[in-house]
Amino acid sequence: VAGLLGRPYKTIRLEWSSDLHLLRVRTCVRPIQCYSLAAMGELQQMLGPLSYELVCQADLGIPEAPEPYRTFVENALLKARQARGAVDFETTETQIVCDEAGHIEKIVPRVRNDAHRLIEECMLAANVCSADYLQQGKQPGLYRVHEGPTPEKQELLRAYLKALGLGLTISETPRPVEFQRIAEATAERPDAEQIHMMLLRSMSQAIYTPVNSGHFGLAYEAYTHFTSPIRRYPDLLVHRVIKAILDKRRYQLPALPTPGEAHEK
Repeated sequence: VAGLLGRPYKTIRLEWSSDLHLLRVRTCVRPIQCYSLAAMGELQQMLGPLSYELVCQADLGIPEAPEPYRTFVENALLKARQARGAVDFETTETQIVCDEAGHIEKIVPRVRNDAHRLIEECMLAANVCSADYLQQGKQPGLYRVHEGPTPEKQELLRAYLKALGLGLTISETPRPVEFQRIAEATAERPDAEQIHMMLLRSMSQAIYTPVNSGHFGLAYEAYTHFTSPIRRYPDLLVHRVIKAILDKRRYQLPALPTPGEAHEK
């Protein structure tokens, strides 16, 4: 972290009101800041690399208490997700635990905590605001598009749900909220994970494309990837387009494969 402090990066600054409504979005280039670098450095020396769990449990000297962050996530971001009808399956992720020699010791489930949820929801907010900014700038950008399920996959899912005798199905023109309701209605069943996996598999695969047609699963009219330009090339392209808009010039996207072309190669 210390090596990155002071370096200029594209930033999406989101400002919420005291009643947790989004007031203003600002896109700018500003230096990286860290309000608790000393505390984080001490923790890293004592505990090694920081995990979500350690961040969630530690007091890093940030002026605000943990409770406002939890309230922010629950009352603003998660409620906004529910109001949109976005899909939010609770799937079980795993993590590999290695011994000191680097050999795999065990594979354990990864539990999502408040630190995960806060960062995930803020990343979603930054990504959707970036997509809106690209559209307002009227420049070709790169969007993360997730179309609804194909008619064939819809029929397979209806047949699967009918075979289970759940009394639940999807409409002829399904919306994300229908998938979420099925997931919530089956959450306590012993085969819930299998049902949720079938719901996921019935959807289309998300793709990167300059042609925006929305994100079905997240229930966004426009969505992109902005938050990981170091490890994901599409995010870097989005940063370049945003910088061009800020500089009042045009950025020409490189030639991109059409959907499906990359898989054929």
